[in-house]
Amino acid sequence: MLFASRKPEYETVVRPDIPGKRVNEYGMSENFEHRPALIVRFLPKQLTPAQRIKADLEFRRLNPTSPYGATPYQDDGVMGSQFADFIDDAEPFKGYNPSFMLGKFDTATDIVYAGQPEAETEEGRVLLRKMVENHLQHLDSSLGVDYILLDGVTLEKPWPNYPLEGQGRHNAIAAAVKTLGLDPRVVIEFEQSQDKPGVGVISAMESLIGEFDEAKREEDALSASIPA
Repeated sequence: MLFASRKPEYETVVRPDIPGKRVNEYGMSENFEHRPALIVRFLPKQLTPAQRIKADLEFRRLNPTSPYGATPYQDDGVMGSQFADFIDDAEPFKGYNPSFMLGKFDTATDIVYAGQPEAETEEGRVLLRKMVENHLQHLDSSLGVDYILLDGVTLEKPWPNYPLEGQGRHNAIAAAVKTLGLDPRVVIEFEQSQDKPGVGVISAMESLIGEFDEAKREEDALSASIPA
């Protein structure tokens, strides 16, 4: 199972450690870790571009007003900011895009089995993996959505019969976008969320953005000049 966290290094304890005591070579009692804690530690900046786009959109869907808390963020290609202080006449801090910092945890590859007694056998590792997955699937957070299960998060096609493959599909998609009056950015976002984005499609859509924006401005101006 693949999970994504909105905090780059989010972690949660699946089960605590078991401390123990023993007598050392000097005859003195000392503490030792009889069994280490089983901890899920999300890894920052490990998502693929397609996974990052899907996770970012899902976090924004779940919390439209503040998907990343109070952290300054980039919105619509422009850096958002809560700060406007100039330091030594330098540019003010303008935040960063938090989607690049999203954490990743894949139960197929990221569980640390070291020191866990069950990990000595394949059957035991399977049980530990199920324990981790159950913990992550049933952990509730009172602080908001800290992480999501990324498996199964998909974007809807821009239209029902949107072509996902085929020779010269960028031409067919461009024609449909013009006919339907769609914002080309919708198609770009969808393509970028795919494992194998269509470079030709994205290029064709980028060339249509100016035309779409101009038509939208004319439409808005016309609506504003005609009283309701």
